[in-house]
Amino acid sequence: MAFLLLAGTTFFPAPPDATAEFLLQLALQAATLFAGCMICHSELVKLQPAPARLPKFYLAVAAGGALGGAFVTLVAPLGFSDYFEHPLVLCVIAAVAVLLVLRDAKSNRVRRLAPVAASLAALYFLGGLGVGIRRELVPERVLVERVRNFYGVVKVLREVDEDTKQSSLVMQQAGVDQGAQYQSPQRRMEPACGFDRASALGLAVAHNARRRAGGPSAPLRIGVVGLGAGMIAAHGRPGDTMRYYELNPGVLDLVDRHFTFVKDGKAKTDVLLGDGRLVLERQLQAGDVQGFDILVLNAFRGASPPLHLMTKEAFDIYLAHLAADGILAVNFEFEMFEMAPLHRGMGKRFGMDVRWFDPKGGDGCEGAISWALYTKDKAFFEAPPVKAAISTWRDGSRRPDLVWTDSDSNLMSIINWREATARSPRQ
Repeated sequence: MAFLLLAGTTFFPAPPDATAEFLLQLALQAATLFAGCMICHSELVKLQPAPARLPKFYLAVAAGGALGGAFVTLVAPLGFSDYFEHPLVLCVIAAVAVLLVLRDAKSNRVRRLAPVAASLAALYFLGGLGVGIRRELVPERVLVERVRNFYGVVKVLREVDEDTKQSSLVMQQAGVDQGAQYQSPQRRMEPACGFDRASALGLAVAHNARRRAGGPSAPLRIGVVGLGAGMIAAHGRPGDTMRYYELNPGVLDLVDRHFTFVKDGKAKTDVLLGDGRLVLERQLQAGDVQGFDILVLNAFRGASPPLHLMTKEAFDIYLAHLAADGILAVNFEFEMFEMAPLHRGMGKRFGMDVRWFDPKGGDGCEGAISWALYTKDKAFFEAPPVKAAISTWRDGSRRPDLVWTDSDSNLMSIINWREATARSPRQ
């Protein structure tokens, strides 16, 4: 019954956007897993044969585990367009739990209540399952296309607004938006807030050292780790060179079919498939130093941030590809993590000035993201538009600085333990 109640509850919450919600959902999922495993394992113990047959029994158990892993890794991505195997497994264990309660019910007074309690718990589970099914069948946004592969599930959603100028296509992964494009022809090449001209990224493009010295038409080399919907291509100007590094080929396919930033951008743009850090490292080993004026880390808008992109060894690679007065722009936006100590620590470790830029808000910018900009070009932060946009660190510089390495990085070291239900100042 505990499993039925826990599993039913897992269908209700939306993706977490605050520390308390994150921790509660983590505890809920862990408790559900524990209860489900206890049911399965206890029944497995009851099936344990005599000692003489134990080797075959344990071999069968091991084979079952291997088949389960193969199903999740190989079969499920081909058979399901989303992570439907998860609710399916919950339903199977829930059915087993109800059958076990009915089977084990005895004639004594207490045991007679067990089937009733199990039935009520099963109804609660079915109610939660109904909520999950309704969320899938009647989403807030219209599903245009969904791709699932080894790297996960990526969706393209249509967001319809009464004001047709606000209607857009949105790319989403792990429940988190990865970029959007307005469908109005007049706004098609307008990046969403957080990536627009007034954002820290827009300021980096407009006021970096090369543009300050050579004017707005000075050509830039821009590298971007993480394609998303390709919004950053909207910043390209004639003569610019922009190179994307994208891990998931499914993302590139969706961009080619539904988004036009890359195709219509004014810069010469290409996309290299592969893990951004590894591709950059291979280029470095081959002597192909990119010399980026701006290198953008935009691979963090997801439920599982890639830690390996924020370690000392990763920064060694980035800075080797960055021009001497270039700018490293990092978008690691996740409400339950406090990035300030890590940014400050990395800045000191590499002798770079680093500043935090919170969006200033405005209509339609409720979901805008923040940036950290690193550079050795001290004059950049003194440019009036840039200086006016600098924000204070969200932790008030109270937490000790951090430096992650490949052998020592931990999301718990940046968990946001401030008031659990507090939202960021921009909201």
